[in-house]
Amino acid sequence: MLLLGIKGRWAALALAPFMLGALLAVHLGNGWVFSAPNGGWEYPAYLFVLCLAQTLLGDGAFAIAPSADLKPTAEGRT
Repeated sequence: MLLLGIKGRWAALALAPFMLGALLAVHLGNGWVFSAPNGGWEYPAYLFVLCLAQTLLGDGAFAIAPSADLKPTAEGRT
């Protein structure tokens, strides 16, 4: 969904806990470099930060099915 641009904000938000789990439970004790045995922790940390950034920035102009905008609209006010 994230690659296709279908509700990318929500897909990134759903992937963030998995990236955090991979970082803390699997890769944190393996050292810095991802080419180390069993992989390092910097790449899962990078992917976690990217998921958070995608969640905050939104889908982009070329998304197939954009997520709902998080900004309040004038229509919701009385």
